[in-house]
Amino acid sequence: MDNTICTECQDGFGVQAGLCVTCVDVQCLTCGASASNCNSCGSGYGVSVGSCSPCADTNCVTCSTDNTNCTACVPGYGPLLGMCQPCADSNCELCPDPTSCI
Repeated sequence: MDNTICTECQDGFGVQAGLCVTCVDVQCLTCGASASNCNSCGSGYGVSVGSCSPCADTNCVTCSTDNTNCTACVPGYGPLLGMCQPCADSNCELCPDPTSCI
């Protein structure tokens, strides 16, 4: 086993030529076998063709897998079919989906 060649790195870094280097995209949380290929992104961003792009829905806080599938929304909105919809109760600030209020 060669302890001088990296095969896996901490979040925010990717492997390039056996070394851990900073992910190319500043919004990238994890990049895989290449620092230029992003696997996951920071809040408000989703992966699109290997890089981070803003979530397609402006009321989206977290998009999963890609920038078009929203899983968490700003207060007053809840995710439904990948998009943020207003909570049914206008006094509700946190709804896991548009019809439920927490």
